[in-house]
Amino acid sequence: MNNNEKGFVLVFVIAVVAALSLMTASMNFYYDNALKSTTRNSVYQQVKLASESGVQAAKNWLLTEMNKDQFSLLDIQNTSHIDNSNNQCLNRHGYTDNTKDIHFTKWIKGNLGTDSKFAGIQYEVFIQRYADNIRSLYFGGFGPGGASDGLGESRSGAYVRKFKDFPEDQFTVEMWVYNDKDDVNYNMHAWEYGRYWDVVLKVINNDSYDHKYSPRIGAYELTSTDPANNLNVVRKQWTHLAWVWDGGSATGNTRIYQNGMLTGTWDASFNNSDTTFGTSATGANLLPNQNTDGDTSVDYLPLVIGNGLNGFDEGTTGDTVTTAKNNGVEFQGVPWLGNITEVRIWSNSRTQSNIADNYRTRLTGSEPNLISYYKFNEGSGSTVNDNATKADADKNHLTVMGLSLTGDNQTKWQTTFAKYPLVTDHDTAPSINVPPGEDVAYYRILSCGRGPEGQLIPLESIVSAPVVKGDIGTEGEVATVTADYGFTSTTVPNTVEFSFYNDGSSNSIYMDDEDSIDITNIPSGWTVNQSFDGNSTPLRITPQTGITMDQFKAGLTNVFYKSCGKEHDCSSNPETYTPGIRRIKVDLNYTNPALNETHGFTKNLQAREKVILTPVSWRIR
Repeated sequence: MNNNEKGFVLVFVIAVVAALSLMTASMNFYYDNALKSTTRNSVYQQVKLASESGVQAAKNWLLTEMNKDQFSLLDIQNTSHIDNSNNQCLNRHGYTDNTKDIHFTKWIKGNLGTDSKFAGIQYEVFIQRYADNIRSLYFGGFGPGGASDGLGESRSGAYVRKFKDFPEDQFTVEMWVYNDKDDVNYNMHAWEYGRYWDVVLKVINNDSYDHKYSPRIGAYELTSTDPANNLNVVRKQWTHLAWVWDGGSATGNTRIYQNGMLTGTWDASFNNSDTTFGTSATGANLLPNQNTDGDTSVDYLPLVIGNGLNGFDEGTTGDTVTTAKNNGVEFQGVPWLGNITEVRIWSNSRTQSNIADNYRTRLTGSEPNLISYYKFNEGSGSTVNDNATKADADKNHLTVMGLSLTGDNQTKWQTTFAKYPLVTDHDTAPSINVPPGEDVAYYRILSCGRGPEGQLIPLESIVSAPVVKGDIGTEGEVATVTADYGFTSTTVPNTVEFSFYNDGSSNSIYMDDEDSIDITNIPSGWTVNQSFDGNSTPLRITPQTGITMDQFKAGLTNVFYKSCGKEHDCSSNPETYTPGIRRIKVDLNYTNPALNETHGFTKNLQAREKVILTPVSWRIR
């Protein structure tokens, strides 16, 4: 090789080395542990990485919130807002109307990293509660059978032939309804229990009633205490109704709440021993729990939701016959037109705050005084399940009528996608009033990566999260049911004591300052002599004299087990609750100690499952 060739090679090598050095310097490959070794080689890629980091920060925040000890899906709502004309990120996501406010639940800002190589690379992200899935049953009308023959196949509604333990001293019945009726004159049944005119909630519109609620008990159409306060019924939108009856005959002892607000009061001037509590289809007076043949031993009567009852006869045909008529139930054919879901039947008169605080929250089924609980979320089939926590034999499952009908009269399972308000006029608070969502909720993440020169790259992601399962329920309460009290004695004791006990097994758990036993809505004539304080001072109750053993057991269902977590109102506020089986001891004490009896049963407190987010969509705008 001559000198010229050597010189050319040297120059070429130097040029290649210089070019490689320049390329390496310009590519700027970075390594970041927090981003799992992601590499970026341009400002664009770094800004995109920042936007992705914002999405991940939003997911981390959601997971932290939803995995708290006492999380409810309603806890994350769009409670903040910003004028979108002042935010470039929201503008890039399509919000450009400066007369509107954009609502969100969380606004997060951050830097891509602390390394100097990421100087000026930032992200900001907005988290919005996006939508819920609402399931319900649509009631349409009656079919070819007309309004007179009472056959279940030609009716729209859902009924239970033998409803057990319907409360007779006081009650609260809650339900979500969608009133879809347009006619000027109509007469719709939301629900009815018993025989003819036992307990009825109707909505009526004609010259006399002007679209009002019409609660009735027995032969009485109740008198409104304050007619001016009997507000018009909401139509063409979801509405929560709660009918509360205090029992007795006091003025204003019947109230209806609409979306947690009092809409009217009525007087039910009778009591459950009045012979006009219920009537037969012919108008004859009946005692409570008495059939048309005079049998007073029956402790069940029919309940129908979305229709009315035209009479009841125990009959002799048995329950194997498929039609409702041959099972002793006839329907009036004045069905609810629209949707019904989330029906709750309680054996106590709930307060306005009880109703307002919980009507958009799904129950666990174990709440004290909850008799039956229908979510109406099955989505298919002819059964609406009773989700109250009690023995299967005591549950009141509903049978759906009218699924085989056609056209507008058909009963249909429906699922609707209810979106939360994301945009409103200035100074207008967003509102949504829909039933509790199905077992998944949707959250929208609006993220933007921002470069040192103001470059923006927007990313949008919608994620879904399941309802937390295995939670210990409202205020950590687990109700007791009559099946828990398997006493051998048929005589009511003088006193009864509740405490925890240990049978030597590893599952016998009792945590100081965490577990307790309590009683609510003490029956009339009963007394509680001592509050529970560990095993040394049990909960001691004296029942009313002269009651039967069945009445005694029913009264004991007001006793409940409570576990205190850090979100509960407990004296020591422990950091968490301990899942496991709690064993409860019940001592029956008689004047004659030889008759004393001890009975035990268990209540299981389940551990929570962790929430996992599922991506629904992801896009760059």
